Order: sequence, then C-alpha cells, then structure tokens
Amino acid sequence: MAVPKNRTSASKKRIRKNL
Repeated sequence: MAVPKNRTSASKKRIRKNL
C-alpha cells in the first residue's frame, strides 16, 4: 500500500477494510 507514514497511523486499520 502506498500511503504516507502520516496517515498509516490510523488509516492502517481502515485500509484493510477499505480494500
């Protein structure tokens, strides 16, 4: 996943449900 470390903090858990 190409996501900045700024959003990986909270997006990491949402990226799994989003994909």
